[in-house]
Amino acid sequence: MTRPRFISWVILTLLPLTTCPRVFGETLGKRDLLVQYKVEGGQYRATLYRADWKDPLSVTIGDASEVESLPLDSSLYEGENSVRAYSLLISPFERYVRRGGNIYYLAAGAVHFINVEVLRGKDGKMACGKYRFFRVSDKNNLPRWEKKTKYDHKLLILFGGMNYEADFETMNSYSWIYHVKDFKPLMEDFKGTDVTELDFGKADDGTRAGYLSLRESRGEIKFIHGMESLFTLPRTGSRALEEEFRIQVRSNEPYYLHLSTHTFSSHMEGGHPQDRDWVYSHCGLLFSGAGHTLRGESMPYGLNDGLLYAKEISQMKMGNCELLVLAACNTALGTVTQDGVIGLQSAFKQAGVRTLVMTLWSVNDKATSEFMKRFYKYLFDGYHKHLALEKARADLMRSEDYNDPLYWAPFIMLD
Repeated sequence: MTRPRFISWVILTLLPLTTCPRVFGETLGKRDLLVQYKVEGGQYRATLYRADWKDPLSVTIGDASEVESLPLDSSLYEGENSVRAYSLLISPFERYVRRGGNIYYLAAGAVHFINVEVLRGKDGKMACGKYRFFRVSDKNNLPRWEKKTKYDHKLLILFGGMNYEADFETMNSYSWIYHVKDFKPLMEDFKGTDVTELDFGKADDGTRAGYLSLRESRGEIKFIHGMESLFTLPRTGSRALEEEFRIQVRSNEPYYLHLSTHTFSSHMEGGHPQDRDWVYSHCGLLFSGAGHTLRGESMPYGLNDGLLYAKEISQMKMGNCELLVLAACNTALGTVTQDGVIGLQSAFKQAGVRTLVMTLWSVNDKATSEFMKRFYKYLFDGYHKHLALEKARADLMRSEDYNDPLYWAPFIMLD
């Protein structure tokens, strides 16, 4: 796996020194700690905030060379690598958080691509076994830890089991209604970079990289739909079209969205990777029928090309999406700038999505499907989304087939 390139460092704005961050109208809890990672002058530091402190505290994490020498793959979560990462990224502020407390953290630099909460310290214990972690994108809108949740008749929209070779007639039979006058403005298709330059990741056997049909994806969607805990709207096969996605995500009701497909990006050399618009024009997601576009074929009937670019996502209205699960490869990766990571995650956040579940590398197809089935089982049992993720991860860790960090460590949640 290739290491993401860090174009420039994240310099995060400090919170006001005389006020405490708010947690949905309440002050940061007495047992909680807010950690704001940043990179300055060749060093990683963390600014700490606690409810009982008048002023924030700054602690040194280590030299940039130390943090950036950490491997950004599954080997980071084993043995000495994990202990070293824990000592760098958690130990410097561990004395300031009470056991069982919440740690809210804003990532910077390499930390964007590390699953901090599953690192193990010298005592062999995993960080998430001591504290509750929340990776957040907004220091002024922190989530609340809840063991149980209420659905209030939420809608669950499911996209997966896509037919990337769907025939034109079938695609048109499902989508022609969206190309009529009332919907046509929503169907304007963006043409991004030359498709011959697209990179779908290393398609190792069993991963969700490449752009061949995903063997486990349809079963994953069928399983989730069959649980019947929420009203579900499944879109699979030739109906999992870009047009359908554009329409369904505009729901006027609160909803969850599950998306099981391939991602793509293009080689950044010679471009402008610090420019948000440029990056958005070079990465995205595949939908049914995309195979035709990738072979250079023109879409008839005014059909969308099946390549949904981050540029298009960022302009969508997804303010009612409370949870988006991106069950695909490398969905958390992107270009690090002073504004954070620019890529799929920033595009969906810009569109209004509240919480995202993403992956840090090319994930195994079957393991991902198993993880997702467990995640939704716990979610539908009433566990809050953060706890459902923890429990699904713990299940894979205890399993015989998927106990390697390669299978359970890449899944992260961003509020």
